[in-house]
Amino acid sequence: AFVVTPICPHTLSVRPMVDDAESLFRLDIPPQHGSQQIVQLVIDGQLNRQLFPGDYLEIEKAPVSFKIARLPPQNFYHTLHRKLGWGGQPRYRQSK
Repeated sequence: AFVVTPICPHTLSVRPMVDDAESLFRLDIPPQHGSQQIVQLVIDGQLNRQLFPGDYLEIEKAPVSFKIARLPPQNFYHTLHRKLGWGGQPRYRQSK
């Protein structure tokens, strides 16, 4: 499945959208009409590219797949719980 999530929505009514993994998404960069706005594409915080009026971006499922290994009992929530000290004693105590 594809999940499209707004990063900084300005209202609570803007929700993530879930669609079929076989879908093709096309995002067109419209003409600026005198505006000086810059459209910047950032992928995973690593790849950056400026997009210009008339450019478009197509997003589709990759033709390859991969397996993810999990080592029990480690999972995202266990690691978060341990690192943030949730549900237990504080990790750092202030001296009096």
